Amino acid sequence: MFRQIKGNARFCLLFEPMFLIPYNMVITYASVYMLEFGLSNSQIGLIATLSSTLQVLTSLLSGYLTDRLGRKKALLLFDLLCWSIPALIWIVSNNFWYFAIAALINSLVKIPSTAFYCLLIEDTPVTVRSKVFSILQFTGAAGGVFAPLAAILIAHYNLITSVRLMYAIFFISTTAMIIARHYFLYDTETSVARMNESSKEDLRTIAKQYLSAAGVLFRNRSVLPIMFVYVLFNIQIIIKNTFVSLYMLDTLKFSTPSIAWFPAISSITMLAALIWVIPRLNQRKMFVYIVIGLAVTALSYVLLLVSPAQNLFMMIVLAMLNAIGTLLIVPFLEAYLSNIVSDNERAKFYALFSLCVMLFTSPAGLLGGWFYEMGPGIPFIFIAIGLLVSMGVMIMCRRRIQS
Repeated sequence: MFRQIKGNARFCLLFEPMFLIPYNMVITYASVYMLEFGLSNSQIGLIATLSSTLQVLTSLLSGYLTDRLGRKKALLLFDLLCWSIPALIWIVSNNFWYFAIAALINSLVKIPSTAFYCLLIEDTPVTVRSKVFSILQFTGAAGGVFAPLAAILIAHYNLITSVRLMYAIFFISTTAMIIARHYFLYDTETSVARMNESSKEDLRTIAKQYLSAAGVLFRNRSVLPIMFVYVLFNIQIIIKNTFVSLYMLDTLKFSTPSIAWFPAISSITMLAALIWVIPRLNQRKMFVYIVIGLAVTALSYVLLLVSPAQNLFMMIVLAMLNAIGTLLIVPFLEAYLSNIVSDNERAKFYALFSLCVMLFTSPAGLLGGWFYEMGPGIPFIFIAIGLLVSMGVMIMCRRRIQS
């Protein structure tokens, strides 16, 4: 599969593990790290909401900056700004304000994200794009296999020291990745053309381009349902990343080191599916796979809610189900979106799409914190229902397209 991928997409995928491995090590303990410094569940949710809210604003700027600077330069500058600098702050964080400042800087992530996706897609044939996103999922899964290294650190040191060390590793590896990757990337013909054009454009022209991209966004009869699914799926990701670890510690009574093993189980499941299952799937049935993925992911949260305390078998099963569901949803949603917009409009389309998604997902962290304090299981009931509603939306969307 990887042999078919050339150019920028190949180098983006090759270097991605340098980010994903240390990221997967530390993300499991990010919320627990904050709790160690006395932050409440509501404050942790508020930080997630602050970051999401600012991402709404940076989403709108991301298309313009990606065009004006070029994909390659925008990716370099803003990856360093939104990942390397916050990592240094997280290393020394010890109260709410440190975490809030780091989250605010990290909220610029939508700018390099837009540049990254443009580089992945613009010189990649349409028939290969779903494979690119599947391999991107594969690298993410491979990174998750290393999550238990965090448990080994925590078993030997206290949690604060271990997480600070992990953030230091994250800073070194990610910064090296950003700089090394930049050397191999190149600006595509579309990127060069958009740089030249955007340098001569006034605000009126830029506004017209955004309106044109908005036309693609809102006139296409299948984009709005996909956006709805994206919103609910991203709410699920925010709540999962913020509160599942806390739920496993508070309600299911697992030990702090042990919770790192469940992301590893998810990752191993993803790797197995990517090797033996995904290549055999029919690309024409992507809507069917998305619906199945939503159902399986919803089931994983039902199992989380009904699981007895310290039930290892149940947690292994739900980790595997969540991994399979994510793998069926994400690459097919990404591939579908990448195929409905032209290269010239792509940066601004992604910017507007991200803006709309972030407008609706930005309150998720704060609401999740409130729900969690009302009852630890309430956030997961909410996202299970949301995933089931998404299934219905995808089924109706498919019927509309067929008719």
